[in-house]
This record gives sequence, C-alpha cells and structure tokens, in this order.
Amino acid sequence: MRNDMMTTSGKVARRVRRARNRFFRRNDFEGSRAAVEKALSRLVAGGDLVRVRNGLYWRGTETPLGMAPPNPREVVRTLAGTAVSGPAGLSASNFLGLSTQVPRLPEYAVSGAVPDVDRIRIVRRDGRRGEARRAARLTESDIAVLEVLDSWEKVVELPAGEAMERLSVRLQNDPDSTDRLIRAAQHEPARVRVRMRFLLNAAGRPDLADRVPAASATSVEERALAPLRLVFE
Repeated sequence: MRNDMMTTSGKVARRVRRARNRFFRRNDFEGSRAAVEKALSRLVAGGDLVRVRNGLYWRGTETPLGMAPPNPREVVRTLAGTAVSGPAGLSASNFLGLSTQVPRLPEYAVSGAVPDVDRIRIVRRDGRRGEARRAARLTESDIAVLEVLDSWEKVVELPAGEAMERLSVRLQNDPDSTDRLIRAAQHEPARVRVRMRFLLNAAGRPDLADRVPAASATSVEERALAPLRLVFE
C-alpha cells in the first residue's frame, strides 16, 4: 500500500504541475481512491492546487501573489455539465452593458442540478422553466436577457428607454437568439413574458411578441411594466 501511494503521489504531482488553467477531479488520475486523494491534499497544502469544492480542483497560472484563481464562469460551467447556465442578477445586467455595478459575489442561473460553491451565488431554475431553457439550448447571453427581464427594477442602471433600446437592437441583430428566447419564454414567470412581449414590440416585431403568452391578468401586466414607463416619455 505504501509503495502504491508513493507511486501515485509522484504521478499525480507531475501531471498537475505540468498543467495550467484547468480543473482536475479525482477520477482524472489512476490509483486507489485513498492514494489519489492524499496526493491531491498534499498539492493543495503545498499551493500547487486550489480546492474549488469537494472533489474539484484548479491548477492556475503562477503569479507573484500566488496561483491565479479560476474564472467563476468556468467554475459554474464545469459544475453544471450539460445544464445550461448564464449570468443572473447584477452579473447579467453588467454582462449586457446595462449596469456598471459589479456584484460582491458573481451570480449565475443554472437549469439543472449543480452543487453550491464558495464565493459564487448559484440561482437554480428548475421545473418546467429549467426544462424549457434546456430544450431551447439557451446561450449565456440568452440567459442574461431573461434574468435581466426577471429582476429589471433591481439590476438595471441605465434609463429604461436606453436599456430597452440596447436589448431591442440585440434582438434585431440576432434572430436565432430571438427565436431561442421566445421558445424558452413560454415557461418563464408572467413578469418576464410581459417584458419580453414589450421588448419584441419595441423591436418592431409584434408578430413575434404574439408568440409569447400574455399575462393572465391586467394587474400583473401593469406591475411588470411599471419599471419601464420611462420608455413612453
């Protein structure tokens, strides 16, 4: 057992130290579970690896201040696997250029099972909402649009008219994205659907707006559009 652990430790260390800017899991290495885990723990203690969470490690570029940490976006994508993910909250607004604010913790919406991780806020979009996002194969940018429409009054820094104009131009310039968003919007909350319909009408596509289900009550529509009233001025 001792020889096995020494051999495994050397192999793991050599492979890790040759790598740059990549994630590792225990199953990436040959050897017994105990030997591999002990080797990885030694590398973490020695500063050659960063433990992102239990079972996931990062080997970054060495800097004078230590190892460069992984990009939160790449951490989420690695943990999410086949699930779709993209920025949420202030992260989404900043991603789309609708706010200069940077959240204290980066925030990501994930449609699928993903574990919690330190220093990143994970927002889970489950049920039919998550299924629709996966079926539509949304991109990060698509998800950012839906997430901004969901939390507009909390995250958009630009005047409403300017923000809507930016999103309208984006839809006009990317019809494939528009089609994906319309398909996914079928199962988004009412406020998102109302705002999506408004956005499509603002982009000069009432025909596409009609493909997004309307709110079931006028009061719901009025509340959803209240933060966008400046568009009419």
